[in-house]
Amino acid sequence: MLGLIMNLSPGSAFAEGCHPFQLSLVTPAQFVPREDIVCGTRLNLLWGDNKAVWGLDAGLMNAAGELRGIEIGGIANRLKGLEEAPSAQSWGVQIAGLVNSNIKAPFTGFQIAGLVNDHDEASFTGLQVAGLANDDDKSSFGGIQVALFSNQNYQSEVTGIQMALFNQAQKLNGFQIGLANGVSAAEGAVGTVMIPLCLIATLANSHGCFPLYNDAKARQDSAVNGVQTGLITNLTESLNGFQISPFLNLAGHSMNGLQVSAVLNGAGDAQGIQLAFINVAKGSMDGLQIGILNNVDKDVDGVQAGIINICKNLKGLQIGAVNVVWGRFPSSVFFAPIINAGF
Repeated sequence: MLGLIMNLSPGSAFAEGCHPFQLSLVTPAQFVPREDIVCGTRLNLLWGDNKAVWGLDAGLMNAAGELRGIEIGGIANRLKGLEEAPSAQSWGVQIAGLVNSNIKAPFTGFQIAGLVNDHDEASFTGLQVAGLANDDDKSSFGGIQVALFSNQNYQSEVTGIQMALFNQAQKLNGFQIGLANGVSAAEGAVGTVMIPLCLIATLANSHGCFPLYNDAKARQDSAVNGVQTGLITNLTESLNGFQISPFLNLAGHSMNGLQVSAVLNGAGDAQGIQLAFINVAKGSMDGLQIGILNNVDKDVDGVQAGIINICKNLKGLQIGAVNVVWGRFPSSVFFAPIINAGF
């Protein structure tokens, strides 16, 4: 193990002065001082803390600035990063009975925790599995997150897959699969508060679910480029891909792609297809709406098919029992049964 670690760490300033073995009761009651590096095996009876560990790290609670190897904690593992080398990459496997907590420590590999994996202010690449939650904040995440309750990436870009009851990211390039999925919806489980608030907001104002994100950069940073699949709701500022949910899909500013729901699809400007009992576009719609009620606040360039179809201006077809193009009134007839056409 020592030879492998040394070979994978060429030119490191830490190669000199490595200690092959460490035994710690409670820091500072340990053989190797806290400011030194362990290259081999470290055993922590209660708590151990070193600048770096390269090799095997095992104990009740383990702490280090950097890890290259395997870390097993009965209660917790903690990485703090290196002040003199903030970009230094930790890698390997972290297994904790309760918590893995990494702050300012870029990490590549696997994290497995009985309760929580907490990774903040540094990039993470790999796999996170938690009995309760994965929490990555002010960082970038690439890989797979699996948790029983939630994957929370409030201020993080996620590239990959999130699977939990509640999934959240600032920006998503990939998949969210859960009960409720959100992209920059709020800090906290997205399904708890944001579902009724976003429903009201989407139906009430043109900025939809996200009235604070009105500039182009905010919309770009709060986007789904991929797929959201939720058993209750999917929320995002901008959608480039697919939203599929039995109850509620919301793209507050824009939707480019497909929304499928048994109850409600809501979007700002929509390009693509909306399939639901109620389809709402607070801006313009280019494409197809199929539902019981289809409502577009501005222009439709395409087809609305349902029992009731409503829009301001029509370039295409409305097919339904009640078809309304209210922008025509009072200069021309704005209501037609069965089929209404605009050119």
